[in-house]
Amino acid sequence: MALPNLASVAINQLANRGDGIGYRIRVIANGAGHTGVTEERTIVANTAGTTPLVTLNSALSFTPTATDHYEIISGTIYILGSGTTAAGWGKAWEVATNSISGNLSTTTLAGTIGTEFCALSMDEMYVPYNMKPGEGLLSGAGTYDGGTKQCVIGGASDGTSITGSGMSTALVASEYVNFQVRIVEDSGIPTAVGQRRKISANTGGASGKFTVAAWAVTPSATAKFVIELNNDLMLWTNAATVTYSYAAGGFNAAPGNWSTAASAGGATQYANPGTANGAGECVAMAFSIVPDAARNARHSFIYRFRGAGTVTLEAFNIAGAATGVWATLSSYGSILATTLNTGTSVAHDPATNQGRYFYINVNGTQRFMRFDMLNRCLEPWCYLRFSQGAVNTAPHLATQTFIDGATKVGMLYAIRHTGTELYNCLLQR
Repeated sequence: MALPNLASVAINQLANRGDGIGYRIRVIANGAGHTGVTEERTIVANTAGTTPLVTLNSALSFTPTATDHYEIISGTIYILGSGTTAAGWGKAWEVATNSISGNLSTTTLAGTIGTEFCALSMDEMYVPYNMKPGEGLLSGAGTYDGGTKQCVIGGASDGTSITGSGMSTALVASEYVNFQVRIVEDSGIPTAVGQRRKISANTGGASGKFTVAAWAVTPSATAKFVIELNNDLMLWTNAATVTYSYAAGGFNAAPGNWSTAASAGGATQYANPGTANGAGECVAMAFSIVPDAARNARHSFIYRFRGAGTVTLEAFNIAGAATGVWATLSSYGSILATTLNTGTSVAHDPATNQGRYFYINVNGTQRFMRFDMLNRCLEPWCYLRFSQGAVNTAPHLATQTFIDGATKVGMLYAIRHTGTELYNCLLQR
């Protein structure tokens, strides 16, 4: 199949994403009169140019038409500088085509971004540890993509809602406010497939009604869908009590401007925290867990250790209200006297140990802790045998997951402060 409207690529550039495997492509048969299905394949070869012909690892169940759509699932890296904001402060790098954007807008963004800012992405491909990317956050009785992925079976829908049934866990009312619905299959109205809409309310139970922003094409009563994160970026800079957000995907709002609770930009205008973060802040979102049966722990919680020489823990529930709700929490564990400050780094492991943990290097020392997002427990973890150098503010931790069938092996990587050594440790206990 040929791919129009693409940045120029070289021969077979899309057939190796850096690990010997090609990029995944999502083909959406949503042209008028087409099948209304969504299928994913791996690219194994491509010609050069801006309209390359790609070869897939296996045949689609349909022949794409000129009015169908496609998405290359490669991700985009957003690059943000620190210091005084100015033209060129932010850019975006599209991984698959190795192309860099023009200057991103700094409208409504802070005049100065501290070196100790914290940020996170609410990417729609993020899923719980026991789900596949593309299945969203809820397991359902339906399937799509030739039966390879789970989804929610749709029911009645109107211009601003859709009802789902057969969800494996009963929902709590408004549990998924500020998440998104994505239509993955609709044989009745194929042109509805691929739409994403942000959720403003949902009813509780195993069959829930999701209220959304108005559909461009109202799905049929046989549509299938998934519930996902909404692709917004969030940023908090130290010494400021403002939540900045950016509609990175451009699916639910026009991207281009940053938003705050006092501005009118493209992304959701999320609530501001009551207190500013400082040096050593840590932030991660609990999308990777499976909530407990009582829904005390949910995918909508963002956990933030405030830093600034404290061990204050906050939770930002993005579904707690139209713009979310902040709360200061008590965490459990035996090391609550540990304060976080300059040199602290954090990395989230979404795949192993039930997706429960993010890992913290304490103040650039040899000590490591981890935080259990399911049970809100701060735990001692490990000790680096080699001394660190003078601390600095750059991130020094990252995680990687090796997958072999049903086996997942997580790895934490740490760069020694003011050193060139890269250490790693298995995340298996």
